[in-house]
Amino acid sequence: METDGHLALARGEVVEHLRNVEEGVEQSFSFAERPAGEGDLDVRVHVSGQEYAGETPLGHHFVDPATGIGLRYGRATWIDGRGETASLPVRYGNGELTITVPEELVEGSAYPAVLDPIVSPELGVDSPIYRLASGDQMAPDIAFDGTNYLVVWNAPDCLASNTTPYEIRGVRVSPAGTLLDPTVGRLLHTATAYGSTPVENVDLAFGGTNYLVVWNGNVDLYGMRVDTSATALGAFPISKLTNVTELLPCTSADGCTNGACSGIAVVCTALDECHLPGAQLGARSGSPPPCAGRRIPSS
Repeated sequence: METDGHLALARGEVVEHLRNVEEGVEQSFSFAERPAGEGDLDVRVHVSGQEYAGETPLGHHFVDPATGIGLRYGRATWIDGRGETASLPVRYGNGELTITVPEELVEGSAYPAVLDPIVSPELGVDSPIYRLASGDQMAPDIAFDGTNYLVVWNAPDCLASNTTPYEIRGVRVSPAGTLLDPTVGRLLHTATAYGSTPVENVDLAFGGTNYLVVWNGNVDLYGMRVDTSATALGAFPISKLTNVTELLPCTSADGCTNGACSGIAVVCTALDECHLPGAQLGARSGSPPPCAGRRIPSS
């Protein structure tokens, strides 16, 4: 038992963790260093007790035929030591769930790293048992990709039992209002990548191919592309400023001032311009001076 109350089980060079979280039981596997060997990394979980009820885009489902109560074993997220995330599918067969981490992801990750699926209770396939999220869920924003909406917000770090907003979560919603992702949202970003700075002022826009999420970390500005399946494509710094007390992100899908172009404009109300190699400067009207912006391609 760990100091925060969760259960940790040593499994050789891997440690399995079991935590109670908003959506159910979080089963994670932590890797202190790169796993030995070559090729893809397979993590297998033996399953027993309930009947297999099939797979949907949200995960694999198991049910008790007598009561109809069951659980969903959702997609897994790989989080490396830089805070970079990757969504991984889960396969089921012969009484086992298998999560495969591709070799290139294993080799290219910073360690320690965590493999993080979610086990959720439900009253039928994709009918989860809802409960309130713990901690403040703040700074929501929404954008539309022509098919579905993406809602993003900042949240406390569930793994660290921390009330400070160190995570960005997102959930897709259909035009009919149907949730297409887990109720607590997909984990898109943790602040581990940038010195565990709090996540503030989350903003979102769709650029024709991917979404762009931007946010503040103290006085710095960061960005992240997210595809239409709500999979994070990696975070990157946009502006590294010092001695600036006001730095707010703003996105616009039509923020160009020089005619037709692709990409999303990022605007900072700060004392210096945003720095991103290879990007173009495009000031926007209506922004409080001093103001500078960079246009970031959506793919």
